[in-house]
Amino acid sequence: MEKTVASLVNAAIRGLGNHYADGTERIEIHVPSDHAHGLPHSKGIRVPVVLHVGDEIFDAGLRSTAHNDYVWICPNLTAKDGCRKRLADIVAAAGFKKNDHVCLLVTGNDIVLKHATSQ
Repeated sequence: MEKTVASLVNAAIRGLGNHYADGTERIEIHVPSDHAHGLPHSKGIRVPVVLHVGDEIFDAGLRSTAHNDYVWICPNLTAKDGCRKRLADIVAAAGFKKNDHVCLLVTGNDIVLKHATSQ
């Protein structure tokens, strides 16, 4: 059986400039394409991933296209109870904010969002 190795990927929380009806800005988590080798992405396809934020676990999507120089975690998630959630709300509740530099601990299709450590 092949052993899956975890990788640490640097990312950033980015605002999209458009907002939900309640005024909350839509956000995504971006990874520059040239640093996304540890992520399970495929151009033009939403790849399903499991995103861990704090003690919560969500079904999420990872996207990349030929027109963008980054890979991103999509702004809409599904909680394990089936409820639809917004990435903006999830990261804010966990103490993250727009433009934060973060780390993604990636093991296969499993991604853990972590605060970036200071250099």
